Amino acid sequence: ERSWLASLRGCPLTTMELQPLRPEEALELAADLAGGTLDALETYVGRSEGNPLFLEQLVQNASETSAQDLPDTLHGLVLARMDRLYREDRKAVQAASVLGQRFPLDALHHILGSTNYDCAGLLQHRIVRPEGPDYLFAHALVREGVYSSLLQARRRDLHSRAAVFFAGRDAVLHAEHLDRASSPDAPRAYLAAAQDEAKQVRYENALRLAARALEIVPEAESFTLQLLQGELLRSLGSAPESITAYRQALAVAQGETECCRALIGVAEGLRLKDKHAELLRTLDEAEAAAEAQGLLAELSRTLQLRGSVYFIRGEIDACLRVNTASLQLARDARSPELEAQALGGLGEADFARGRMISAHKAYDECIELGRKHGFLRVVAANLSMRGETLEYMNDLEAALADCRAAIELAVKIRQPRAEMVAAIVAAYTAELNNPIEGEKWTRSSLDISRRLGARLFESINLEHLGRFADQMGDHVEAEKLVQEAIAILRESESGMRFLAGRSFGALALITRDAKRQRWALEEGEALLQKGAPAHNHLWFNRDAIEVCLKTAQWDRVERYAKALEDYTSAEPLPWSDFFIARGRALAAFGLGRRDEESVQELWRLRDEAKRVGLKNALPALEQALASS
Repeated sequence: ERSWLASLRGCPLTTMELQPLRPEEALELAADLAGGTLDALETYVGRSEGNPLFLEQLVQNASETSAQDLPDTLHGLVLARMDRLYREDRKAVQAASVLGQRFPLDALHHILGSTNYDCAGLLQHRIVRPEGPDYLFAHALVREGVYSSLLQARRRDLHSRAAVFFAGRDAVLHAEHLDRASSPDAPRAYLAAAQDEAKQVRYENALRLAARALEIVPEAESFTLQLLQGELLRSLGSAPESITAYRQALAVAQGETECCRALIGVAEGLRLKDKHAELLRTLDEAEAAAEAQGLLAELSRTLQLRGSVYFIRGEIDACLRVNTASLQLARDARSPELEAQALGGLGEADFARGRMISAHKAYDECIELGRKHGFLRVVAANLSMRGETLEYMNDLEAALADCRAAIELAVKIRQPRAEMVAAIVAAYTAELNNPIEGEKWTRSSLDISRRLGARLFESINLEHLGRFADQMGDHVEAEKLVQEAIAILRESESGMRFLAGRSFGALALITRDAKRQRWALEEGEALLQKGAPAHNHLWFNRDAIEVCLKTAQWDRVERYAKALEDYTSAEPLPWSDFFIARGRALAAFGLGRRDEESVQELWRLRDEAKRVGLKNALPALEQALASS
């Protein structure tokens, strides 16, 4: 154990029940411990009642006390052994018991106020033993027996001295000793220790420390601790509990500044839960408080969160407007972290309107700034989004490299949402060339989305699984998965606008029912007309082109190719340009065009697909060339 204080709150050492030894086993142990020279072994075995720890201490104490005079309990034995120690050794073992099962000699010296003590007497009585540079009590129960003998005032005094020793050396032990000393400084020390643990990505331990601090801090002084608890819970993927913690912080907030910070925390949790209407109402309150107090940094963050909702809802102009304002506020507040986040938001806004090359530049700037200042959460959240823009630039290898780097970083710093999104983007890329790998990415992301309760992302993953099942020949299961994805979108507040266009494209591509196929295409087109983020336009029209090619609806190919071309006209993309040209070339071939120019275009597209790695686009091109 790092600290005996943790053991007092439930460590198995204090509560374990060792199975008693059978009489013959106990006799064998006693004889072994006594080196074959001890008389009356049965007396010791009977007194121990088969407890091996007690038996060991009885035998080791045999040279100091007759068998008939031995105490009946381990606790009594420990006290008896302490009584026979020299005064200096008794003071030392009491001080050591405060330090824990294992203790460093310099800490003991500090508590004793002397550098001369060497533990020789404790070693002679086999109460402690050397353990590397430190010392270790013979058994945890021995240490507890010594500790329990201390009067409360003496305990507090020794803990206070220990706290002074660990100040600047070990924040956790410093806080724990202050706690045991009943010091009013303990909550503040716990806060500092929890913050330090959080920086080291030890979130569970940080949460334990914060929770203990909240048990002893006056409610009126608990605001900062409640905020930290909310942040830690969110980092651990416990969104509902995080929201509760932030609302508790709001309940004890003093003034509009603290209220604003608590409300932003609530909004962060609601974002994870896809509770967009409630999130926007919460942001209204936070923004009012931020504006009233002139809180530039907090106002910047509220606009970023608002922009994320507008992105999902397909409110593109509003998304661009609030993220642009957020960037300026971040710079005015001189906050590089908020500036990096705002650049990621601008990348999201450009992404939402199909400007993938512009989005790539914004994400690139965001990641560069994040790396410069060590904002690893920002980097983890935006690496995969840059990877997705690289996919649309037909650099699939670089796209996957960004996704893998994002996942590695997200795992390292415990950011499950960033890990989930990166796995989704990796699956987007794998959909074009490797369904087996893509399914692995998707199942990993699906597990996280369900653990976080992120239903929109669960829908994305189910749709992906449907696409991969279709590619591997299980069309029935594929259609079932995509329909399940669409059902989730219908139940959510913003899901239909966020993803349904792409999902209807997947359904049209997968289903073998001509009537359902037509219905899915009609539904998808209608949703795009209402406004939706770019991935819906890009993937729906690409899928619709493929549907028409597979069903020999050559004349209808141009309808969707033109729609895709018009949508990307402001900033043409290599990805969409390829699928537009491929659709038109295969449709022309299907209509009977076999001239040299048409065949050369098919060869060009085949070579491009091979170069880029668009394996799924190859079979139709190669089949056409084989029959040309």
